[in-house]
Order: sequence, then structure tokens, then C-alpha cells
Amino acid sequence: IDFLWVDNSHRGKGIGEKLIKHMESIAVDKKCKLIYLNTFGFQAPEFYKKMGYELFGLLEECINGYDQYFFKKEL
Repeated sequence: IDFLWVDNSHRGKGIGEKLIKHMESIAVDKKCKLIYLNTFGFQAPEFYKKMGYELFGLLEECINGYDQYFFKKEL
């Protein structure tokens, strides 16, 4: 996943979850086995954990003092 964003005015309505599930479905159809993504601490690490993604790397204070998280999910 390169970019995914839900505008603040639409957050908390299940849109991000629907987008992720749709992308995962497409990936399965294309015979993908893994999804990798990264996010920053001010973005959505807890969201990805909730969606079943596993944290496999962390760069502390990577850019402008923000931690960068690396996640993966087996399909």
C-alpha cells in the first residue's frame, strides 16, 4: 500500500476499514501473499493493528521527530 488517506471529516465512519478490505480483496484476487505498509506515529499505527497488520519494524524519531512504523499482513 503506497498511499491511503481518509479526510478528517469522514473518519470514524468505517471508510478506512472498507478501503483496506477492498484493497486486500483485490490483492488476494491477484494472488498476492503479503501486504507491506508503513505509517508514522501521528497517522494511523493503531488503525493498522486493528485491521490485523503485524508490526515488524520501527524507526524512532525518523523524520521530524516522528516514529515510523512498518507493518505486514499475510493474505
